[in-house]
Amino acid sequence: MAKVVSKGAQSQAVRRSERPRTAWLSVPFLVIAATVLVCCLTPGVARSQAPSSVSRIGIDMNVAGNGPRTRVGVETAREACIRVNQGQTRQIDVFVDEIPGDRGVSGFEFQMLFNPSLVTVTASNFNQLLDQANRSDLFVPPGADTTSSDGSYYTGLYDFGAEGIEPNGASEIGPGILVRITLTGQAGASVGDLVLQNVYVQDDLNQAVPVTAILQAKVAANTDCPADLDGDGFTDVAEGAIGTGALDPCGNNGWPADLQANNKLDIADFNSFLLPLRGDGSFNKIGHPVPDPQDANIARWNLQVDGTINVGDLNALNPAVVAPTAAPPMFGGQPAFFTNVGNGVGGCPFPP
Repeated sequence: MAKVVSKGAQSQAVRRSERPRTAWLSVPFLVIAATVLVCCLTPGVARSQAPSSVSRIGIDMNVAGNGPRTRVGVETAREACIRVNQGQTRQIDVFVDEIPGDRGVSGFEFQMLFNPSLVTVTASNFNQLLDQANRSDLFVPPGADTTSSDGSYYTGLYDFGAEGIEPNGASEIGPGILVRITLTGQAGASVGDLVLQNVYVQDDLNQAVPVTAILQAKVAANTDCPADLDGDGFTDVAEGAIGTGALDPCGNNGWPADLQANNKLDIADFNSFLLPLRGDGSFNKIGHPVPDPQDANIARWNLQVDGTINVGDLNALNPAVVAPTAAPPMFGGQPAFFTNVGNGVGGCPFPP
């Protein structure tokens, strides 16, 4: 299957002129683009590249409630795994959490790896975020995948619309969906990874926008998704409420037990429920409501996912309590507080 001829993140293959926008991915198209430039190029005001970046690009396995400008993970809950039976079709979204207002987006490329014995890609819907500005003019590069059955889906989309950031130009800002992908289930029966790589985002000045984090996903073919995909002892539903990644077992952003952000469970994590005392003499976290108008981050300590931080949340980490949150699968079911699995006592077995 043909792939994108030149990957924008490496070769800067797709570029847009100052006015009008022009892109190319192959020599024949380059010739056409050059002809357009000769007749139509007009001078523009030089602008410098902004330093802003994109925090997250990821996969949402449940498109319910998602629209072209939806902020996945805030306006709708992101799901990291979904079941697909043989012959069944399910849609998934590749989303961006925020295109910076000083950069806009004029294009993107990415590659998604998958197990073709479990699912294949049978359709792509690009009429999402990049189609929202009034003067957008979308272009799918030659060779970009719209379907794939070989385990590698490499695709891209560029906007030849009016130069500038919306509302005056065609470069969109804010959150939204980059592409909606249709998966069709195959005969295999297992849980497989969907892996985004070679991710490239292009701004209004044809410059690469750095992406800080990429959120991967899993697909369960002819079987159910595990309740705890990453083995850290907390269910994916709980992690969605706590604010940690369902596919990231370690570090403060992945392991709910790592409250003090040192990639291990130790006495400091327990003490953080109590100290430092608040100005009114109350404990730091225990006894306070969720949400708490005085503590915007208190949900991170809501390990039992209820309306109050209480002793149950502290006991979720207690080595004397028989619970997967205290003795997670990634520690072999042993109490994490006392166990060394290669990174010191209480240390998570993987990098943060």
